[in-house]
Amino acid sequence: MLRNWLAIQKRSMETRFCDRGCHCLFKYGLDSLQFDKVVSFTSAINVNPEKVMKKIGMTKMGKFDHPKIEVNNILCKYVLCEIKNPKKRVRED
Repeated sequence: MLRNWLAIQKRSMETRFCDRGCHCLFKYGLDSLQFDKVVSFTSAINVNPEKVMKKIGMTKMGKFDHPKIEVNNILCKYVLCEIKNPKKRVRED
């Protein structure tokens, strides 16, 4: 039972570190580097990074096929998320 509790605590701590690290990275990109937006992508079957992206405020923009992975490969589908800089007006090309 203690082993299960420790495993849960470890996963919880890893998730918090991941959330905080991602939040700091996109904040650095938007505030310090003054990017118009920050984008991120992950394999569609890997749902945990997508959850982190949503949790830190990123918006899912869609899915795409990775150009370097064969279409019949399970890793071909990717999810694209972004967060826009609220301090800047983003030009729509």
